[in-house]
Amino acid sequence: MTINRLFFQLSLICLAVLLVSCELFETNENESEKTQQSLIPVLLNGKWGFIDQSGAMKIVPRFDEAIAPTANSLMAAVRIGSLWGFIDTKTEEMVISPTYPQVSNFTEDGLAAFRNDSGKWGFINQQGTVTVEPTYDFVKNFADGLAAVRVQSLWGYIDFSGKLAIPVNLNTANNFSDGLASIEDDNGWAFINKNGTVTLRPSFTVQFLGDFNAGLAPVQTNEGWGYLNTEGALEIPIQYEEAATFSEKRARITLDNFVGFINTKGEVLVQPQFDDAYDFNDGFAAVEIGNSWYFINQKQGQLLLTQSFIEVKSFNKGLAMVTIGSENDRRIGYINQEGAYVWFPAK
Repeated sequence: MTINRLFFQLSLICLAVLLVSCELFETNENESEKTQQSLIPVLLNGKWGFIDQSGAMKIVPRFDEAIAPTANSLMAAVRIGSLWGFIDTKTEEMVISPTYPQVSNFTEDGLAAFRNDSGKWGFINQQGTVTVEPTYDFVKNFADGLAAVRVQSLWGYIDFSGKLAIPVNLNTANNFSDGLASIEDDNGWAFINKNGTVTLRPSFTVQFLGDFNAGLAPVQTNEGWGYLNTEGALEIPIQYEEAATFSEKRARITLDNFVGFINTKGEVLVQPQFDDAYDFNDGFAAVEIGNSWYFINQKQGQLLLTQSFIEVKSFNKGLAMVTIGSENDRRIGYINQEGAYVWFPAK
């Protein structure tokens, strides 16, 4: 066990709740308004409903399952029986009746993927109108104006109208970001633009290319993981056992089977000491030690609070879903960025 890991575990006993500097979480008026309007799913007596950011019940629990909307949407997916629909968390009304066996969240483009009874995928808008007919074997959400679609074993991309923007001839297709997407074709891994033109293909053998963020993309070779810059050169050398896409200018990396975090210069911000971790979001990252989960902040990797959880989700709009109890007695609640419960765990 490393000294850093031992120190971290000992800190679970002695650290008090750490208050987070408010300057890390300043939001503009529009972001603040959207946060206040958006509702959050909670479990009570076996049914799901919605609360606001203060923990006040807004929609009485009546759903068999509910999923929080993405950061740029107020539409939340809800399940009644085996079928999914959508509720507007601002108006608190069911906008799209439960119709589909499977759906994705709405993206900032106002479209959500759905699967029909025949197993084919298409897209609907926020009024429930089908905008892309369900003809694909699988799809990914729209990102940067295009969505990856699969026909049998090959991938291509469509635009909002459903028209093919890039032919279905790729072995792997990832989402576009900043005008580029990592793909795998018969010649290996590369980045393409929205016209389908290869703009960057590494000069060395690559096993995987991740998404660009903060000007860097994770790359895997036979020797391990590192990061490419937008010119295709290794900005951070191959040295990790695993490496994730950057989020909030920090990236998860794995060394000696432990997870830590680096910055865009490759400098270690939080020493590898965790069994697992999630990306930073809203200024915090969830980390696992043993079978327990905690949260650390961005400043120095300090604990938000000393209580552990059996399962967590990343912070979103200032709150994080946490689960306490045991596998046979799971209770789900929410904490804020000061570590206080706004919804005490229930089941």
